[in-house]
Amino acid sequence: MIKSSLITAFFLYISGISTIFAQVPYQISGTWTGAEGKKVYLNAFPSGTPESTCIDSAIVASNGTYRLAGNLNEMQPLSITIEGDKGFRTLMGDGRPATVNIKDIKYYYKHPDAAFTIVGDTIEHAAVANILSFWGNDFIRKISMGGLEGEAERAKANGDSENEQAQRIKLQECIDTRDKEKNDFLNQYGNCLAAPYFITMNLLKGIPIEETEAFYNRMGEKARNSPKGIELKESIAKMKALAPGTKAPEFTLPTVSGEELSLKSLQGHIVILDFWASWCAPCIAEMPTVKEIYAKYKDKGLKVVGISMDNSKTAWIKSIDKVQIPWAHVSSLKGMKKCPIAQLYQVYAIPKLYIIDQEGKIIAKDLRGEELKKKIDELFAHP
Repeated sequence: MIKSSLITAFFLYISGISTIFAQVPYQISGTWTGAEGKKVYLNAFPSGTPESTCIDSAIVASNGTYRLAGNLNEMQPLSITIEGDKGFRTLMGDGRPATVNIKDIKYYYKHPDAAFTIVGDTIEHAAVANILSFWGNDFIRKISMGGLEGEAERAKANGDSENEQAQRIKLQECIDTRDKEKNDFLNQYGNCLAAPYFITMNLLKGIPIEETEAFYNRMGEKARNSPKGIELKESIAKMKALAPGTKAPEFTLPTVSGEELSLKSLQGHIVILDFWASWCAPCIAEMPTVKEIYAKYKDKGLKVVGISMDNSKTAWIKSIDKVQIPWAHVSSLKGMKKCPIAQLYQVYAIPKLYIIDQEGKIIAKDLRGEELKKKIDELFAHP
């Protein structure tokens, strides 16, 4: 009887843990004086980027109050937005009730949260705000760094060593600022439940695995042992299996005409795998660079394979024709989340790119613009 009771208690305990992990309640309420009938929106970040999606809304009552309540699939960053305004306030959906009061303050892009006050603000909410702030800074910084790198390369080509050095110094300043912001986050918020989301929003995409793993290892024990922290540990292990020098996973997918194309059939060539989709504007924006590279080296053996994350064959083919993409194209037509090749290659967001050598090993990934051109030039200069 005792043994039976212990077993029953154990399974009830496990069931309770599963319920906690599976469903996280949210209860957000507050006031918005003079806004009767207007809407307050609750948003999540399902793709792991700052592109939010509305998951709930509430209408402000006649007494100026509102209330949002429901369940999340997991603990995650959230944001509150309001009807007729661009402002927002980020917070952590960690199961604790929150009171967010709203005032009519004119939106200003440098202080998008000025209209919102969280009563009894917590370090978790502050951590999420810092994550989104870093993303915004880094978005602008990456554009600047790309321009500085290009200017430095042009100065080098023109023999202008003084200008090249000046651009390299500015580039290093950007890198140093970025590192400082990361370190500041770790020092202040590294043991928060929100901390792993810094990685999913800012480091998983286009960042060397060494940097991602180093950040993860510096997080506190609570952050690493959270559901998202455990998930990240597994993702990092998978990403290391795709590090430069490792064998590229084999795959076979149908082309536009329905024929099968395998990665193995391209062995002996330098191959660019370009993960993209007809609906991905940044992917289309990258095409001119890849086109330039392809035109330069296709007669020397370069192969480019576009792997589409579309689920509509019509949209896929239409985009290929519209953009006039001249290389081979394949797709499972299952979308990004269900495409087995996207899972093999850890494609969480696009554009994503891999360079594979003649022996089928990964050389590099996620290079863009001048960096990509430079790498391919190097490969064909020293075959």
